[in-house]
Amino acid sequence: MDAPGISPRLRGLNPSLVNGTHPDDRHHSETELLINELRSSKLKRTEGRVFLDSKYVTTTEKGLRNLCMELTSLKKKSIEEMCQQVYANYGAFIRTSQELSELEGEIVDMRTLLSKQASLVHGVVDAVQLDFIFNELDIASESSQLLEDNQTLSQDFQLIIENLDVLIAERRFDEALCALSDGEDLILGMSEDDETFITHSQTLLSKRKINLIHQLIDVVEQPSASRHEVHTAILNLCKLGDSVHAHSLLLNVYKQKLHSNIQGLHTLPSCYGGTYTYTLSQCVFSALSQATKDFQRLFSEEGNYASGLILWVSDELAAYASLVEKHVLQAASATGCLHAAVECVQTALNYCSLLEDDGLVLRPTLLKLLQPSVEKTLNARVLHIKDSIAAIASVDGWEASLPSGLVNQQSTGGYLTDIKLSKSAQMFQKMLQDFFEDAVPLSNMQLGGLLLDNCSYLLEYYTDILSKAIPKPRFEASSNSKDTVLAETEHQQLCLWSNVSAFAEVILPREEARKRAQTTGTSVRGIESREWKRKLQRSVDSLRNTYCRNQVLDLFFNEEGLPNFTADTYLLLEDDIDMSQAMPSPLFQVQRCK
Repeated sequence: MDAPGISPRLRGLNPSLVNGTHPDDRHHSETELLINELRSSKLKRTEGRVFLDSKYVTTTEKGLRNLCMELTSLKKKSIEEMCQQVYANYGAFIRTSQELSELEGEIVDMRTLLSKQASLVHGVVDAVQLDFIFNELDIASESSQLLEDNQTLSQDFQLIIENLDVLIAERRFDEALCALSDGEDLILGMSEDDETFITHSQTLLSKRKINLIHQLIDVVEQPSASRHEVHTAILNLCKLGDSVHAHSLLLNVYKQKLHSNIQGLHTLPSCYGGTYTYTLSQCVFSALSQATKDFQRLFSEEGNYASGLILWVSDELAAYASLVEKHVLQAASATGCLHAAVECVQTALNYCSLLEDDGLVLRPTLLKLLQPSVEKTLNARVLHIKDSIAAIASVDGWEASLPSGLVNQQSTGGYLTDIKLSKSAQMFQKMLQDFFEDAVPLSNMQLGGLLLDNCSYLLEYYTDILSKAIPKPRFEASSNSKDTVLAETEHQQLCLWSNVSAFAEVILPREEARKRAQTTGTSVRGIESREWKRKLQRSVDSLRNTYCRNQVLDLFFNEEGLPNFTADTYLLLEDDIDMSQAMPSPLFQVQRCK
């Protein structure tokens, strides 16, 4: 076992390669190098320990956990980005591979031509250097022996050709491959002097080889062929040097079977909604898994099969997403049924995760394909909530009361039993709770930020309705909203403020915390959560600013829009007030100094 921290240069040092030094001196020099290397490694480990102690010795357990969660999130994100980059470049890789295959074939042809030319050149050189002082009888004897050998080889080759024809006709493919190999060996053993006979033999053997390939292709394309027969034929095609065609044939077999199963699924009358998603996912992903395992087993020795397989899997995944969107998600988007859409996508992603053991990471691609439909369904649900809230708020009398039949969740150590809301706010709370309940799995789909943005948008919309319920100043009374009941009394106006404050500071943050507790991973990071809470607080500030503005304008202006306070107001003060002591307000003094 090599010592830790020792460089490969020291481990691979050979004393016999050092010239001009005594073996003992070389051994002493290597020992000194080894000691220096160990000291340097120990010093680096010490410096590393000092760095870690200086950075994290005072870090709490919670801090370390947050650090681990951030590192895990970064790792997952890097893996997903790497997978997306790989999928994005597969098309270019396939085109390059095909061009390289064509170039390789042309190089082989050129090599064959060059070999023939070289053999001709060597033959001419050898002929020039031949010794012409042979006895004519010896030459005649050698020619006779060569003729007899060629006749024997010709008879053996003819038997191989006849046997090969019989084996191909009877579809005994394994024996036919052996006979074909024997014929090729026999051609290699023929004398190069009879080039015409060799060419004719090669032509006969090539015709049988092509016929054998066609027979194997016919077996693969037969719908009634068993899995064992298909795999045997594919392996024989690879042995014949037609691996590329074998890859495409096997993919076509799985494609036809998969499409046939999907068509049979569409004929079932009771297959719709969640049942359709479950059955279709089981059909598609089981076929993809089986194809991946067969390719790994049949083409394990070839490294170029994976590209074609993954391109086929990507195409089938896109077709699967299109079917799910057509038969399930479109209906969910039209009705705003978020629960059905989320359940459908969750089922698809669960089946997709099962293929990761086979080396196929398809979850990011499938999520990208289905995300537009999920967002459309989410928007439809938000629109439904907006319409419902607008209808309820139009008849709300802005009288706060405890929610009936609605359990207030725990906030800080106890249960909130004193949150009084108006009728529209109580219904809005119920809708938001249902919305969160249906959309919780979105966090596991990397759509948690989209969920929070829609919640803040709904609160802004509800805040705008509450702002319209605040009476305008007296000189703007004609512009009051007629679609909303006005909050005439201070008690009603405080109810408006109480509504929006309860949602921004208690209800929505509590639902967001509950969502994080039910989901896996860190879908919404702390920075995003804090920014979302600032958005909620801005809704409270907006309603407060509207209320204060209207109050101030109502105080300083009359019904005709004229100011209530003028310069004459100060001149008509009572005579007993010492005007010499009168001073502007502190706020006016500060503004004047600026």
